[in-house]
Amino acid sequence: MPKNASSYWLDSKAFSFASYGSEDAKILVKREGEFTRKLIENAESGFTASVRYPFGDILLNSNSNKIMIAGGTGISIFLSYIDYLNLSDFRTINFIFHSMRSDEINLSNYYWNKIPENLQYKKFVTSKDNAEYTGRLSYDSILSSIRELDNFEFYVCGPTSFNDYWIEALLEHGYNCRVEQWINSKVI
Repeated sequence: MPKNASSYWLDSKAFSFASYGSEDAKILVKREGEFTRKLIENAESGFTASVRYPFGDILLNSNSNKIMIAGGTGISIFLSYIDYLNLSDFRTINFIFHSMRSDEINLSNYYWNKIPENLQYKKFVTSKDNAEYTGRLSYDSILSSIRELDNFEFYVCGPTSFNDYWIEALLEHGYNCRVEQWINSKVI
């Protein structure tokens, strides 16, 4: 296997950048199945990769207050925005609500820069076997943290069932959201 991410096998899946403003690009990969196992085994610092046009639909409006809702490795799309906040002087209010099975995907395990003052991170660990168990993230969880939701834009990224739940819950309460659907992000 060549140490070149431009190999044909890599073109079967798209990943979100998990960094911004650096010469080194980062992606967050969950080891799940043959494809990601192979990718992780062949990845190393200095790894050469092809970058194609954006496949997703999320473009974060820098002038709005944001509620970013992530399921598992769906956090990766928001890591680049955290980098962006650190490099900018935007004073918007930002929340990340992160649902994960175990605490291993916690932001502190993947993000080493400082968390901007205008960003609050709230994690929800869903596996009862985990010492950090908090229960499922729900619309009421967000409402208990932020009383007035009308001044926020919503962004969602996670597995299909996670995204479907949030689209329905937010629409039911009169809110639109921008969603990154992994299934639609495949390279065809």
